[in-house]
Amino acid sequence: MAAPDKGDRVVIMQLNAELREAQLELLSAQCAMDRLRLHYSKETIAQHAQRDVLQKAWASANALWEYYDSLHKRAGEHDQ
Repeated sequence: MAAPDKGDRVVIMQLNAELREAQLELLSAQCAMDRLRLHYSKETIAQHAQRDVLQKAWASANALWEYYDSLHKRAGEHDQ
């Protein structure tokens, strides 16, 4: 694999900076969910949560999981 040129290195640095920002935002979201999990049981959340909010939260979490799972699989291919 050839070394990236200067322009590519700048793009890679920007990509990694944005990835770090996204990781911090995801950590914040995870902390918010952990607070809910500490205060309420799954049963309580499932029974009393607003359905539209719960559905949107699930859709967001699922989309993130699918995207990061695909990245994880591709990164594994590059490690081999």
